[in-house]
Amino acid sequence: MKFIKSFSDLSIPARESIFIDKGVFTGILFPMPEILLVNDDGIFSPGLRALAAKLCANFTCTIAAPSVQQSWIGKASSYHKSIPCKEVTVDGYQGYSIDGTPSDCASAGIYHLCSSLPELVVSGINAGANVGDAYILSSGTVGGALEGALAGIPSMAVGVEFPPEITKKIEFDPGEDDIRFFQFAAELTCRACKVLFSLPDLPAGKIININMDNSCTEKSRIISAMPERYNYGSFLRRDGDHFYHQGSPKDWSRTSRGSDMSVLKEGNIAVSLISLPGAGPAPQTWLNQFIEILSDGN
Repeated sequence: MKFIKSFSDLSIPARESIFIDKGVFTGILFPMPEILLVNDDGIFSPGLRALAAKLCANFTCTIAAPSVQQSWIGKASSYHKSIPCKEVTVDGYQGYSIDGTPSDCASAGIYHLCSSLPELVVSGINAGANVGDAYILSSGTVGGALEGALAGIPSMAVGVEFPPEITKKIEFDPGEDDIRFFQFAAELTCRACKVLFSLPDLPAGKIININMDNSCTEKSRIISAMPERYNYGSFLRRDGDHFYHQGSPKDWSRTSRGSDMSVLKEGNIAVSLISLPGAGPAPQTWLNQFIEILSDGN
């Protein structure tokens, strides 16, 4: 067994084949790990498109994402209604457009659309960082990853923070070239998947939560962090007998040292482990090794 010491040692096997040259056995290639890719910004969002290109080139990847924007919906599931699903093409890759929530998409993918039980669920890349406990619990991106974790599958959520006006444009009026905003995050996420598959004891019942500012580059540090304890107050605006969701921009002045929000504020990349109740404590030694190998590629 090869001991993985650095990112340069990593290799991801391809589809199973036995190679014989002139009657002499020369080697075996094993199946590529299967990944389920979901999100909350929609099947044609630039963050998903950037990540799909990387994952489909390196893994067996099934794409199942909402047909429309589903941010701020957490782990909600559709109830008392049918959930239409149709095959679509995402930049040349086959995917499934589902008229449901990120949780619906993950459930459909895990149990019905993947060729077999996926070995990893990746949710993102979100236009906005999933940091601070209030935002994490509200995130449709994290909601999709939670569905994977509940199924006992290692899961990953990824987000990139932008100024509010850019986030709004990407979410509701994305341009063809907006994919450029997610290229670094897509490359880092693909590497993170390779690192995860190289390590033993993948953390079932855990979500690897990776977040960064849009200014992050290969020179940015990757740091283990805890979710910021954060209360955004009311995100509603009242107008007579009606309430309207007005959002709640992050207050970056309210960060504590070592939190995921403070890591992003300093221009670095935050990685944290979210554990389901009963899944046991977050394995910090595993996370430290994950970050060490991932950082070797930066």
